[in-house]
Amino acid sequence: MFKILEETEETYRNYQNELAEFRRKNFGLLSEIDREYINAKNELEMQHNKKHEEQEKIIEEGLYALEEKYSDVIDARRAFFKRLPKRSIFDLKVIGSALAKIVSYYEDEDYLFEEKSATIKMIRYPDPYNNLKYNFEKNIVCGYISKNGDFPEQDQPLDADCSISALFTDNGFPLYYCDAKYVKNTHMYQFYTDEYKFLNGPKYLKDFIDELISYRIENQKDLSAEECNEIADNYISKLKGKQKKLGVR
Repeated sequence: MFKILEETEETYRNYQNELAEFRRKNFGLLSEIDREYINAKNELEMQHNKKHEEQEKIIEEGLYALEEKYSDVIDARRAFFKRLPKRSIFDLKVIGSALAKIVSYYEDEDYLFEEKSATIKMIRYPDPYNNLKYNFEKNIVCGYISKNGDFPEQDQPLDADCSISALFTDNGFPLYYCDAKYVKNTHMYQFYTDEYKFLNGPKYLKDFIDELISYRIENQKDLSAEECNEIADNYISKLKGKQKKLGVR
């Protein structure tokens, strides 16, 4: 045996014995701490789950109680929204001049509703892989609101995939348009979707359409053009003196 090993063997054995005792004692404490943590965690999780279930039950009972308390109002609103899309269907030829009055008020210019037959120059690209193109004409009937009732002049052909509304730019907007061969009933328009989203026009037109819908509900009848214009006049009278809140087309 090497001399250094022989001289230190007993002391080194003492070291090994104390190390084993140290490990046994302290690593045992670590294990105990881990067990205490796991037990505490499990207990806390059980307490959490119990409280969570109790609170969920309180919420469920509370929501039910609130719905029962306000059931008449909730049912009335649900019934209203269910019927809103159908109630928002209007003949644009009937309400067109009233809409033009509202636009005129907000835009501070003379807007009119008109329906005209027009021939629109179109352009089509039949082959996406080359520059072949050809022009054609499309006969339409268009109901629209514009400054002085003028139908926009066409400077260049519209792409076949383009909407007729591209003709109007900032000089109004079409309410409806269709091929001249299919005019019947194309002027009937539903302003609210089945998801209760308003479909067309500036914000101030939405507010006025809501007025027309309210009148229709309160009087349980459809509206004539004269009634629509009268409602528009009263609506504008109420707005005068208030700051105009312009919508975005």
